[in-house]
Amino acid sequence: MPTSVEEKLGGGKLLIDREIKTYVEKYDMVRPFSDRLNSQGVISWGLSSMGYGLASAMGLQLLEPERRVACVLGDGGFAMFLGELETVVRRELPIVAVILADQALTQIKLGQDRKGLPATGTTFGPLDYVGLARAFGADGAEIHRLNECRDVLRWAVERRAPTIVAAYIDPECYRLQ
Repeated sequence: MPTSVEEKLGGGKLLIDREIKTYVEKYDMVRPFSDRLNSQGVISWGLSSMGYGLASAMGLQLLEPERRVACVLGDGGFAMFLGELETVVRRELPIVAVILADQALTQIKLGQDRKGLPATGTTFGPLDYVGLARAFGADGAEIHRLNECRDVLRWAVERRAPTIVAAYIDPECYRLQ
């Protein structure tokens, strides 16, 4: 079983090889990406800025319209700024948003666990990300298994349209890093 988010997203190589700017919200989980970004990414390093990914990707896509822009963010941060998807679609920004879906604010949950506190207010029900994407006028896809990553991400990149990719992950991978 893959032990890191990087492995679950296919090693990160597709995003880098395609010269996509990658904007990362969940900084603690994606540090393996940072060494290979070659100044192609912006990371909210240690600022605990939930929801940063999609809004930043929008601004950077507007700043550099000729570049491909993608963001990787957690499902909690995405849910906080779901309304931004309307702007992405209205402005026809070809952003690929990869949502790490585990139905929890896992970083907060793990912090509570490390302090010996009960997990409180950190889980939520499943969302239909493909349905949400379609409702806003964007494309959507899901990744359930590691071997789907490369093909789904390649499809998303080649769409050149606002696209949401829900990558369903096991929250235990956070503990293993």
